[in-house]
Amino acid sequence: MYQLLIVDDEPLVQAGIRSMLNWNEMNIEICGTAMNGQAALKIIEENLLTS
Repeated sequence: MYQLLIVDDEPLVQAGIRSMLNWNEMNIEICGTAMNGQAALKIIEENLLTS
């Protein structure tokens, strides 16, 4: 399964991306959201690289 990290500074855009497709059907897991690149990198370092 692929993992998807949604990164955008607009919460409505984040919600739209999350809800626009059936991610499970495409074998994609949404593993988190971040408001900017720095926050995304922190999520990646803390959660995704240890998996």
